[in-house]
Amino acid sequence: MKSFRLFQVQYLTVYLIIMLADWLQGTNMYTLYSSYGVDVGTLFLTGFLSSAVFGTVLGMYVDTWGRKLGCIVFCLLEILINLMEHIPSMPCLLVGRVLGGLSTSLLFTAFESWMVAEHRKRGYPESLLSSTFSISSWGNGFVAILAGFLAQFSADVSGDIGPFQLAIALTVLSLVLILFWNENYGTADGTDPSKNDNNASPPQSLLETVSTGLRLVRESPVILFLGLSQAFFEGAVYSFVFMWVPSLLSVNTGSLPTGLVFSAFMLAMTAGGMLFGLLLPVFPGDAEGLCGAVYLLAAASMLVPVFFFDFWSVLVSFLVLEAMVGMFNSCGATLRSRYYPESMQSSIMSVFRLPLNLLVVIGTKMTNNASDKSALQVVFAVLASMHLVAALLQGLLLMTVRQRIDVPSKLNKIE
Repeated sequence: MKSFRLFQVQYLTVYLIIMLADWLQGTNMYTLYSSYGVDVGTLFLTGFLSSAVFGTVLGMYVDTWGRKLGCIVFCLLEILINLMEHIPSMPCLLVGRVLGGLSTSLLFTAFESWMVAEHRKRGYPESLLSSTFSISSWGNGFVAILAGFLAQFSADVSGDIGPFQLAIALTVLSLVLILFWNENYGTADGTDPSKNDNNASPPQSLLETVSTGLRLVRESPVILFLGLSQAFFEGAVYSFVFMWVPSLLSVNTGSLPTGLVFSAFMLAMTAGGMLFGLLLPVFPGDAEGLCGAVYLLAAASMLVPVFFFDFWSVLVSFLVLEAMVGMFNSCGATLRSRYYPESMQSSIMSVFRLPLNLLVVIGTKMTNNASDKSALQVVFAVLASMHLVAALLQGLLLMTVRQRIDVPSKLNKIE
């Protein structure tokens, strides 16, 4: 289907450029802040808290204001944030981290919501959504590897601020491409509710949007189980981001080639994204069952350092986790498109970013306080527990979905 492939290229080009810019910012952020002599831990925690509080609110407006507009606002925020990174001032950097929390919420709600709504608006088969999610997952791994090389080159030329300057240029390019997108909204037909004569009700206020989103979560066990399972999984993964370097340093006798290790992680994530496309058609339980298996394998990988704290055991377990992240990126997005109402997709995703970011704050604080091997092993046990909770919630989701399928079939047999 030629038109669908063109649509995929239109979306994935922007998405992967945006993710490349995002990865670039992460490579040298710690060293840049350290060179400024500021409190790095406070800056990181400020970003997560901002995403939990303000980002949740902003994400709920995306369905009403328009998903394309949400993507444009994201780009403008990112350009401003990266410009502020040039200023070695703690208050200025704190403001940048607060804005970063807002932009992170838009990154993980507006783009996916726009693509899903536009996919359906154009009448493409639902089965093709998983193809786009799979490509975005392994493509994200490839651009992450590319970001490592580009960050090193730009840092060699301009210092630690170089990757941020390159990120600004890439974000501007993405902004220009987004301007050619169609707009869509959280309405039945995806049109602007304020211009729809057939829709007598005005766009929802923030309070109404929050109320509607919470009501959907409360009344739908499937949405509740899905959102919480993904929040626990991602919360554990984001906490792991702060752990892998100190953990490997503690079990490695020589110098640690962090760049090489990072590239290996991204290759594993890429492989996981590709594996999703191969396993989905044959795996028992479809995407729901596959996601449950991902959570269980992630839990097992985090239990390895609890019992075997040597370099190779820890490194292999980390690679397994990254492969599961690659599979989750595709699998999780497929399930969200399947069970979240299209008109409220961004709002519901924003609701669950609150517990997600709170879990990350807890995990980050625990990691900061882990000063020896035993303390790190305790944190890994906590992360494994979070993955097991995610697996339990996914099991409840699968049971609920099967019950809904079984009841009508039983009634038909009685009739």
